[in-house]
Amino acid sequence: MHGLKTPAFLGLRTSSRPASPAPNTSPPSMTPIVTPGSSAQPTPLDISIPVSPIDGPNNKDSIPLRRPLAAKLHLSSAFRRASPSPSPAPTPVPAPTIAGTSSSYLDALALKLSEAAGKTLASPTPAHNSDGLLIEGRRPLPAGRGRALGQLIVSEMNAALATGGCDLLRASLRAMHRPLNVLLSNMSGLLAPLVGALHPTGVLLPSNGWVGNGAAQAHALGLACMAGELLEALDGLPADCNKVGGEGLRSTKEGLEGVIKRVVNPVFAAVRTELGALIDALEVAPEPCAVGVGKKDKVVGDQPAIVALQTAMPCAMRVLTRVGTVPGPVVRGALAQTDIAMVWRAMVALAHRPVSASVPSGSGSPTRSSSGTGFLGKSHGPSKALSSSASTKTQTLGKTPSLGSMAASSSGSAVPASLTKRLTPPNTPPAGRFGLLLPPSRPSSPPGSISPAAQLAHDARVVVGLLDALPKPAGEDAREAVGEAFDALRTFAELLGLLSASVLDRQAIIDLVDGESADEASGKEEREELPALIVLPAVLRGKSVATLLDIPEAEYRERCLSGFGRAEASEEVVAKAVLRAWKEGESTEWVRAWLEGRSG
Repeated sequence: MHGLKTPAFLGLRTSSRPASPAPNTSPPSMTPIVTPGSSAQPTPLDISIPVSPIDGPNNKDSIPLRRPLAAKLHLSSAFRRASPSPSPAPTPVPAPTIAGTSSSYLDALALKLSEAAGKTLASPTPAHNSDGLLIEGRRPLPAGRGRALGQLIVSEMNAALATGGCDLLRASLRAMHRPLNVLLSNMSGLLAPLVGALHPTGVLLPSNGWVGNGAAQAHALGLACMAGELLEALDGLPADCNKVGGEGLRSTKEGLEGVIKRVVNPVFAAVRTELGALIDALEVAPEPCAVGVGKKDKVVGDQPAIVALQTAMPCAMRVLTRVGTVPGPVVRGALAQTDIAMVWRAMVALAHRPVSASVPSGSGSPTRSSSGTGFLGKSHGPSKALSSSASTKTQTLGKTPSLGSMAASSSGSAVPASLTKRLTPPNTPPAGRFGLLLPPSRPSSPPGSISPAAQLAHDARVVVGLLDALPKPAGEDAREAVGEAFDALRTFAELLGLLSASVLDRQAIIDLVDGESADEASGKEEREELPALIVLPAVLRGKSVATLLDIPEAEYRERCLSGFGRAEASEEVVAKAVLRAWKEGESTEWVRAWLEGRSG
């Protein structure tokens, strides 16, 4: 191979010819290093003109000085530019937009929320039916699932706000909209078949599903609890969510509130209707009852309305406690409205019960009266008539022939003495043995009874104890409003107690009604004043304010006595109208003076 590439004749040289000097070749060229962004053309590292070898080594001026290649690479002067103008500054790379960098993040966020929402509505496992709560293979949702989903949403929104600011937060809220809409649709689908089986009527009966542990009621409450927990979590989102608009959150919150209201509102309405009807029955004056008649006779407080209320209160407490477990402002507000409505209706009923000044006569003790009515109700005459009738009866019985003599006279034959003794009945004992024996020195017991005013005060105290056992809402504002209503009921019960006294303490009544402390040194806080429209019929001893104003009773109660707020707003107008309707001497002076102070 070497022979083919290099012919032999080329390697032959004459021995007489001297060798030619080696040519002075230029060093190899190298690719220059150019600054990025520079418009200069590449320049070879060595642009010096090589010197011809003919000049010889003696021409030192024409031979340029050369430096090593390594030295040239370290000198900035070795690079030449095509133009003396400075090179432009490099253009900075723009930062990627949020849409470009967070598209995968938003997709992952939407997928994560969709999976979490699906797990929230999944049926608990195992699907046993030991307690009878299984419906179509599903068990009620346990508590805490909505709270877990809400915590996930809050953590993701906080992370988005900390990472990308308001722009990424807005995009995350938009990505959260679709999973929550799907969740609401699934919840509505699960709740639709349960609405017809909730039975919101007869909620005060022990057999009702709300009182017991009904399956449909348990499933509905599970959905409502999950919606309430999620709603509370959405209310706890960062405040910046409102600044960026909170796309989709308003409609989502309204949908969750709608799910809760579909479950609890019919129950609260049924409790207010049925329990309110029992409370309204307190307005009817009970029948006069005697004291100390017997063990089975009526005693103080044993009235039909009170008995019915005592029977229904455990069921009402059970229903309100179950429904009150649903978290969120919707249930807290509805429970507070129910408690306040029951307190107000009790005050209206007790204030409008007619109370007469005279003490009714009750059924007396079982003694003989002058007309001769005995213990069993049979009429007999005085003692003289009783003795004469007894002697007449004894004489008649003494003249009656015996069976033995009748048999002897009919047969004409002698009757054995033993047979006569068996056929002859015993003599009737004297009638004095059947009389009601009383000591001659003991007078007849007077009929004992309780006054209607005292009975009204006692009923008011019983009602306060019954209604105070109702469950209270958990919210601070709602609990405060309910507490004020119960304070008014207790004050009204104290007022009825003062009005039932034999001697009225007018100053104590006025101080109690106006909320002024009777003992300033005691340091007690002043109480709220009672509504004048509630105090007025109680002070008037059952007289109707609507009659004084010459308007129908139902219209007056609907327009002026529908609640605490309505009564307070109508107080001044009604007080002035009552003062104009009163004539001279028709009302008590202290009542008129108090009402004039209330009318302003």
